[in-house]
Amino acid sequence: MENERSARKPTTRIANIQRRLQCAGALTCIVYLVVAVRLGYLQLGKHTDPALLHARPVVIKNLPAERGTIFDRNGEPLALNVTVGDVGVDPRLVHNSSEVVDLLNSYIGDLDADALTAKIDSLKAPSNLPNKRYVLIERSVPYDVVKQIEDRMKADRRDHMLHPSVDDPLDCVDIDTHSIRAYPNNGLAIQVLGRVTETGTDHFAGTSGVELYFDRQLAGQDGKVTAMVDARNRIIPGTVKRVEAIDGKSITLTIDSRIQKVAEDELQKTVTTHNGTSGDVVVLDAHDGDILALANFPTYNPNVRNSTTNAAAWDDRAVHDVYEPGSTLKTLTLSAVLAVQGLQMADRHVYCSGEFQVGDHIIHCAKDPPLYGVHGDETMRDVLKNSCNIGAAKFALGLGAPSLFAYEKAFGLLDKPNCGLPFAGYCRLPDPAVTPWRAIRLANVAFGQGIAITALQLSSVYATIANRGQRVYPRICSDIAPQSPPTQVIPGPVADAMLSMLQTVVQQGTGQAAQIGGYSIGGKTGSAQVFDPKLHHYGDNYVGSFCGIVPLSDPKLVILTVVNDPKPVHWGAVVAAPVVHDVAKRALWFMGIKPDSPGTKDYNTKLTPVPR
Repeated sequence: MENERSARKPTTRIANIQRRLQCAGALTCIVYLVVAVRLGYLQLGKHTDPALLHARPVVIKNLPAERGTIFDRNGEPLALNVTVGDVGVDPRLVHNSSEVVDLLNSYIGDLDADALTAKIDSLKAPSNLPNKRYVLIERSVPYDVVKQIEDRMKADRRDHMLHPSVDDPLDCVDIDTHSIRAYPNNGLAIQVLGRVTETGTDHFAGTSGVELYFDRQLAGQDGKVTAMVDARNRIIPGTVKRVEAIDGKSITLTIDSRIQKVAEDELQKTVTTHNGTSGDVVVLDAHDGDILALANFPTYNPNVRNSTTNAAAWDDRAVHDVYEPGSTLKTLTLSAVLAVQGLQMADRHVYCSGEFQVGDHIIHCAKDPPLYGVHGDETMRDVLKNSCNIGAAKFALGLGAPSLFAYEKAFGLLDKPNCGLPFAGYCRLPDPAVTPWRAIRLANVAFGQGIAITALQLSSVYATIANRGQRVYPRICSDIAPQSPPTQVIPGPVADAMLSMLQTVVQQGTGQAAQIGGYSIGGKTGSAQVFDPKLHHYGDNYVGSFCGIVPLSDPKLVILTVVNDPKPVHWGAVVAAPVVHDVAKRALWFMGIKPDSPGTKDYNTKLTPVPR
């Protein structure tokens, strides 16, 4: 028994030692595992490439978006981007200056060969070579010409490589291709289209006109190529990213290039013939307000560098500039009288003796033939036909300032037009409810004096009358929604009565020069004195104008012509009505509008018949 106990003790001790060793081994493994996990975390999770320690993002290349094209209503491009090239030479590489210039001139044309040859030769002098490595031959060469030059350069280079004895005269030529904003019709509607400025290579921003108003849509969104670079500006592999450009959207204007061309030509003719300083023509669709033509003179050709230094030629005066419209506003005044006091007012008689005292002031009618300012007994139709200031003033005084102001507001004269063109001007006539009008102010405003509006606003007044009294909002792009839901400014019967009176003005009154053979047309002349701010009174300068509606049976067109400071004759009947006649005659043909008054004769029998 004793021996058995002695034998068990060593066995038990050995087992205990083995268990302790196993526990120690397991603990050691756990420690090693923890250390291994920590090291793995530090190496894999927390590791940073030394190249990235000082990395920074850079733009490797900008990807300019292509600016959208501007079209007219018929799909004709008015403004678009085109690729051109600036052609130059490195004087250091020129062997024969005259040969190089003559060769380039054979492609480009109209180069001053002698001057360019002399300039290149002077820069070939050793003292100039280090600093003068480029001579511009021609800027913005059309791309088809650039391609011809490049093809010739490639052919010469290939021949020279195969046959070293063959000269390579164009080896000195350098061509820098880029985009420019181009205008296929030169200066057509340029004040409407507006101007752009180059903000980077192949990148433009609108600064006026449609180019500015729709700049965001036209410009699109530029793309770019980016990457991370290290401290030595080396691109880090795997970090290059490319974001493609989103090209700008093209837009379609309401302009009809055919009508626009006629309007610009006829406007230039009348301003030049009558020694005016400037002028405008507005052609509106009588129902939806589409601006079919908007001409300004003077103008310029944007495709010709520095074609004008006259800032006035850049201005879209028909939209921006306000002027006193004179007698053309009598139509609005008399419409308001009929709308407020009833159609029976058309038969009310007033008397014009040539002078009419209002407070401390005396109103006169223009002393023009045949009545020389004394119109006698008149109905409302006579007042409009004779363009009688006194008659218009008497009707307005009976209406009252609040009512006349309310209709000037209803016709949109006090609203800034949302027509799709920036910087649109508008009337700032004070509200008589806030600043009471004196009687003389009411009388003057009645015949278009002491109130300033734009040509676009005045044409919209006539369009509203032509649209049977429903408000017409001018717009340069059909995507532009009206400023508010259509409103009935004057009742339809009142509009009809006014159209009938406007027809009398053309048939028997001051607007006869606008009569078109085969068509019924109505309108109103204006010969407004211009206020001289220096002298603080009305001077000897005038604005001659005429606004017409055609055909009266179903009005389609409203055409306004304004001529500033014509001399020596300033009557709208002479300087403006014939322009409306000529523009309307061609526009009716372009639009396929059939004659509605077969027995009506054409006032201007000297005109060449329009081709049918």
